[in-house]
Amino acid sequence: IDMNFRQLVTLFVLINGGLLALTPFAYKNARFLRPVAYAFACITLVNGMAHIVFTILGHTVPSVQFEKTAPGFFSAPLLIAGAIHLLLRLRSTSRPAATN
Repeated sequence: IDMNFRQLVTLFVLINGGLLALTPFAYKNARFLRPVAYAFACITLVNGMAHIVFTILGHTVPSVQFEKTAPGFFSAPLLIAGAIHLLLRLRSTSRPAATN
């Protein structure tokens, strides 16, 4: 998908606004949010790792080269830590299966 900067920022604002609107449900531990949270954590984890890998490789695609660090390299550890924390919290708060 080819987007200009304005479209990209608009998309990010809409996505973050939608996630913010789900906050009250998250505080109530709504079951329908668990798959959303798992998907968000996995995407964030992969995104953080990608920033590091792109810095190591020096490029994303052959036409996009980085002389120094890739954009997002220094915040990537925070993304990874946040994603791992969310995954661990989701796992620790899962409801155990009912035993009969």
